[in-house]
Amino acid sequence: MTVGAGQGIAARFTWHPEYAGRLLLDVREELVRDVSADQRSHALAMEAAEAREDDALVTVLRLEKRWSPYDLDWAETDPG
Repeated sequence: MTVGAGQGIAARFTWHPEYAGRLLLDVREELVRDVSADQRSHALAMEAAEAREDDALVTVLRLEKRWSPYDLDWAETDPG
């Protein structure tokens, strides 16, 4: 990350393949929205697990694969 010249003191990603040129604050807000949405999906999958076991398992495994490397308790953690 660097401070953008002529654009105030807002930190920007310069090295990241996906976030290059974007403001740190914008990326953080996007990630918080992603985690929040995935937490809701996880909760819904767990609630429907008995009625639609296969679908729930696929959803939970996909979400665990995405977020568990960052925090094992991601589904219950404050997304911020």
